[in-house]
Amino acid sequence: MPPFKVIEAAMKDHELKIDQRKYDRAPAQFTIEYSYGGRFYTEYLIDLSVGGMCIDALKPVEPETRLIVTIPSKPVVKIEGIVRWSRKDGHRYQIGIEFDNLTREQESGIREIISSLFWEVSQQDS
Repeated sequence: MPPFKVIEAAMKDHELKIDQRKYDRAPAQFTIEYSYGGRFYTEYLIDLSVGGMCIDALKPVEPETRLIVTIPSKPVVKIEGIVRWSRKDGHRYQIGIEFDNLTREQESGIREIISSLFWEVSQQDS
């Protein structure tokens, strides 16, 4: 294989690994609740999309853990999620959660929250 083909193939592999998200994420700074294994936690939301969220947590959660996320909105949105990754960030952890089996109502609720987040940011920039 000519050298440029190897570089081209490596670049394509790299591009595929950069970001596999299907949805844009909106930055956020408010608390959410989640539960699994009979325990409840309150942590900080970092970002949100229709496909999932990233939270800032005190403790790590194992990938593939199924949990219930509660977003404090009006009305409250409760969603099933699966932890996809968890990594240490200083003294805390960032946790990536993919939403699972969203209903139309849940998706609509998330879209409304995201719209309000973008609205807040645009008002701050004005």
